[in-house]
Amino acid sequence: MAWDKAGEAHEGESVFGLIPTDERGREGLLLRDRGYAETAPVAGHFRMDDHDGLLLTTDYETMSSWERFSFAGPNVRLRSSTVEGLSNTASFCIETRCDDNSTATEGDGKRQHNNHAPGQPLSLLGW
Repeated sequence: MAWDKAGEAHEGESVFGLIPTDERGREGLLLRDRGYAETAPVAGHFRMDDHDGLLLTTDYETMSSWERFSFAGPNVRLRSSTVEGLSNTASFCIETRCDDNSTATEGDGKRQHNNHAPGQPLSLLGW
């Protein structure tokens, strides 16, 4: 996973793995080489809920995080999270996948065409 939003202070990459611990593969360990809240390696838990949402929970030394990823359609991903500890925050995001012919609007209002190669995913997860 690589940070990809211009203008944000995120730099570098992170590797994470889901290691199932049940027979159905719907829950288990979450391993990250770099945590979101702290830059050290961290272990957490993952679970798929009854609606096939992916829930990630991670406890750090000074805080805890909870994240849920789900799909509202083939091109719409929902993401929600909370962080409790030194600073308490919550977020909810709706993300849409762009097709090969789409355009996006930059912050200055100018239309930017997608220069992405047709047929290639925008990330490892196809976004």
